[in-house]
Amino acid sequence: MSDLQEDEYPNEGATLSLCGDSFFYSGTAMSCGRVQDTIGIPHEQEYDHRAGGDITNYVILGPRNHYFRCTRPRGGNVAAINNSDLEDYEDLVVFLDEHDVERPDILSLGVNGHYFIRAENGEEKWDLPADVSKKLFAKPTSISPVASVWLGCGDAFVAQRKDGTKVVELNGQYPGLEATLEKGSVVSMAMNLQDGVGYAVLWANGTAQCEVGMLRMDSGKALVRWCAANGVALEGVVDGCGDCKHSSEVTAST
Repeated sequence: MSDLQEDEYPNEGATLSLCGDSFFYSGTAMSCGRVQDTIGIPHEQEYDHRAGGDITNYVILGPRNHYFRCTRPRGGNVAAINNSDLEDYEDLVVFLDEHDVERPDILSLGVNGHYFIRAENGEEKWDLPADVSKKLFAKPTSISPVASVWLGCGDAFVAQRKDGTKVVELNGQYPGLEATLEKGSVVSMAMNLQDGVGYAVLWANGTAQCEVGMLRMDSGKALVRWCAANGVALEGVVDGCGDCKHSSEVTAST
C-alpha cells in the first residue's frame, strides 16, 4: 500500500451497486449513495472529487448488510483504509490481504458467499456456483477470457468477455435486462441483490440505462444526478419487455 494516497479518480472505472433501498455509485467527478447504518458512515453519501473534501468513501454493497468499503484521505502520508464487513467471504478477505488491495479493479458481491474480484495488479479470484464457473472458465483456450462478472440474487449473473461477447443467466429475474444487454459493450452494471428486478447499466459509449421502476425511487433519482455530474447521458429506462423510454416520460408521470 502506498504511503501517499493520491487522487487518481480519472483513471478509475465507474462502479454501480444496488441492494434493496441501498445504493452506491462511484464516478470520476462525483460519487454518491445511500448506505446501511451498519457501515458506520453517514447514511447519505456524496463526494465532489473535483472540489474536494478531507476524505472520500468507496463502497461495494453485498447482501445481508455485508459490504466492501475503502476510505481514502485526500492528502498527507496516510494510506487508504479498508473497513469492510465480509463475514461470508472468508477467501475474499484473504485475497484482499495477500494483494494489499485498496480499491479493486472489479468487485461483485453475490449471495451465498459468491463473489468475483480483480485486484489492481490484475490478479483474480472468484467463488461462483459450480455451473456458473463451468460456463465461464471451463472452456477451450480459444474462447475469449472473461473481463467482468456482475452478480445478482438467485445466482443470476452477467459476464462479459474481453471480445465483448456476453454470458447471461438471469433465472427468470430482472425483466428486460437480457434484451437490453444486446445493445452494446458494458462498462459497469448492477443488479439489485434483494428484489430481482432493479438494475442499471453503464455503456462504453458514455450512456446509461436503468429499469423503469428505479426512477420512482431514491436510487433512480440519485442515478440521474450521478449521470449528470459525471458526463453520462441517461438515455432511457427499460420496462419489463426490454422496451426503452426516455427518463423524462417516467418522471413526468410520477
